[in-house]
Amino acid sequence: MITHPAMKRLVSIGALTCVVGALLTGCATSREVVDKPLEGTKWRLSQLNGAAVPAILASRPVDLQFDAAQHQVSGSSGVNRIAGSYQLAGKRLSLGPLISTRMAGTPEAMAFESAYLKALGRVDEWVVVDGKLELLAGPEAVAAYMPWPETVPKP
Repeated sequence: MITHPAMKRLVSIGALTCVVGALLTGCATSREVVDKPLEGTKWRLSQLNGAAVPAILASRPVDLQFDAAQHQVSGSSGVNRIAGSYQLAGKRLSLGPLISTRMAGTPEAMAFESAYLKALGRVDEWVVVDGKLELLAGPEAVAAYMPWPETVPKP
């Protein structure tokens, strides 16, 4: 039992700090930005519309990178390279029309690419949760990405 008044105050302040820290930590994991920035990080797709990326695309990873200086997004859609503009205002994100190379792939890879491009066209918000980028269409996460390990954000 703590009886000294100064120690009681310290314990109370410590307890309050723990409560505030827990509240902040709880908020940080509920769609708050942590770890990697959207811009300057190369992102590798891990899920599309809640489903894992097909194994057929393992050798041609689907990725995105946002260039803050040029407001350009570029990457791979699995079969083809894509590029275009984007607008960013806080958590709001809109991708401009995307251009694409015109290579052909397997029917499965082409179907995935079509679904991926359609999902990117719906994006209106972004968030990084526990280091994972989620592109949202309304409340729905349409695409989830992990940062490439070798990516280092630009200063």
